[in-house]
Amino acid sequence: MKRPAIIFIIIILAVSTLIFCDAEGGTVCLTEEERNFIRDNPVISLGVDPKFVPFEFIDIDGEYKGIADDYMALISKRTGLKFEPRKNLSWPEAYDLALARELDLLSAVGKTAEREKCFILSKPYYFFKRVLVTTNENAGIGCLDDLRGLAVAVQRNSSHHSYLLNYEEVNLSLYDSVESALVAVTTGEEKAFIGNLATTNYLIRSNGLTNLRFVSFEAEKQQSLHFAVRKDWPELVSILNKSIDSITEKEKSEINKKWIDLDTKLDYGPFIRIAIVIGTLVSVVLAVSWFWIIRLRKEVAERKRAELKLQDANSKLEKMTMIDGLTCIFNRRYFDSFLTSLWGINKREEFPIGLIMIDIDLFKNYNDRFGHVAGDQCLKSVAKIIEGALSREGDFVARFGGEEFAVLLSNTRENEAAILAERIREKVESTMIENEVPEKHVTVSVGVASFQTVEGVTPNDLIYTADCALYKAKEGGRNRVVRASDLPIFDSVLFSK
Repeated sequence: MKRPAIIFIIIILAVSTLIFCDAEGGTVCLTEEERNFIRDNPVISLGVDPKFVPFEFIDIDGEYKGIADDYMALISKRTGLKFEPRKNLSWPEAYDLALARELDLLSAVGKTAEREKCFILSKPYYFFKRVLVTTNENAGIGCLDDLRGLAVAVQRNSSHHSYLLNYEEVNLSLYDSVESALVAVTTGEEKAFIGNLATTNYLIRSNGLTNLRFVSFEAEKQQSLHFAVRKDWPELVSILNKSIDSITEKEKSEINKKWIDLDTKLDYGPFIRIAIVIGTLVSVVLAVSWFWIIRLRKEVAERKRAELKLQDANSKLEKMTMIDGLTCIFNRRYFDSFLTSLWGINKREEFPIGLIMIDIDLFKNYNDRFGHVAGDQCLKSVAKIIEGALSREGDFVARFGGEEFAVLLSNTRENEAAILAERIREKVESTMIENEVPEKHVTVSVGVASFQTVEGVTPNDLIYTADCALYKAKEGGRNRVVRASDLPIFDSVLFSK
C-alpha cells in the first residue's frame, strides 16, 4: 500500500509543478543546461541605446530606464539573471562592442538580415510602427518615393538604417541618436527622417520641434523589437524566449501604459462588410462589380483611418507646444498669443492689463555652484510659488525665457499688480531655497507695469516698460519690486503714443 501512495504523491507534485510553472508571476521552467548556464554566467553585460526613448534610455540621474528595462526586470525576477547595462556608450559604440562579443546582449533591436547573421535574436517582445518625418514646409513629401535624390536622416546601425539601404536612390545621412537626426530635419539640414513612431513622437514633443509633421507609410506593417544575443550563447536565447512566453498580457499592458501615451491604434471596428446577394442566378458582371466596390471601400476606410491618426498625433503635438517641458507652466510662444488675445478683449471693454516680470537673482551663479539638476529644481520651485499666488480665474503665468517668468493680469491696475508682486517676492524669499552664498537664499527681482489698452499703445509697450522696471530692480540691489510708473521711461512711452 505504501508504494502506490508514494507514486501517487510524486505524480501529484509533478503535475502541480507543470500547472504552476508558467503561472502569473511564477518562475520559468528551465532545463539543466539552462540552469547551468545561469550558474556559470549570472551577470549579463548589456549594450543599450542611451537615447532610444521610450524603449530604453539613460535618464538625467544616470539610471537605465524604459520598456526594455521593465521586461528585463521581469526576466531577472523569474530566472535569477542579472543584467548590467554599460551606460557610458553611444549606440554605435555599444553595437560594435556587441559584434566583438565584448558585450553579451543588445536589449532593444529591430530584426534585419544583417543582425540575424551576427546575433541570435529572441522572440519579439514588443511591436512598433515605422514613420516618416519632415517639416511642414515640405508639403510635397507624402511617401517614400518622394525621397529620391533627397538627404534623409536615420540613426546609425538601426533597423531603419538597414531598411533604407534597399533604396539606393535615397541619400542617407547617419546620426548617432534619433534626437540629433530630428534636429537636423527641423533646421533644414536634412529633408526627412525615418524611425519608429513612439520614439519620434516623444522626442518631437519634449524638444518642442513644432515645425515637424508625420507622414504615414506602410501603415499596415509592424516592426518588432528583440533581444540580440551573441552567437555562442544559444542557451541564453532559450532562457529569454521562455521568459517572454511567461509574461502575461496584463503585465505587458501595464508596461505599455507606463511608457506609451500616444494612441497609435485607433480602433474603428472592422471594415464595412458587404452583404452578398444569394441567388441561384448571379451574373459575372454583378460579381465583378461587387468585387471592385468592396476593394474601393476598404481603400477609402484605410485612408480615412490614416488621416485620423495623423490628425490626432498633430493635435497632441500642438497642445504640447503650449507648455514648458520643465516647469509645466505655459511657455513664451503661448504667452505672446495669449497677450495678443487678452489685449483685444480688454481694449473693447476699456480695462487695464497688468504685467509682472520676475527674474531669479544670480541664477547663473546658482547653476555654477549646484549644477543644472539643482538649477532645474529651483526653476520648478519658483514656478510653483508664482502659480500658487494667483487666485483669480484668468490670471496667467508663463516661463518667459531662461530664469525669467511673466504674469498677466486682466483688468488690473499697477498698484494691485504691485501688491501681488510683493507677495510673490516675499514667498520666494521665505521658502529659503539655498543660494550660492551659504547664509543667503534664492530671491527674485520684480518689475510691474499696467497699461490702459488705448489706441496707439501696444502689447510690446507693456512688455518693454515692465522689463525696464525689472532691470531697475536688479540695478537697485535685487530682491525688490519696482513699479514702471516710478520710472522716467513710463511717461515717455505713453506720451510718445
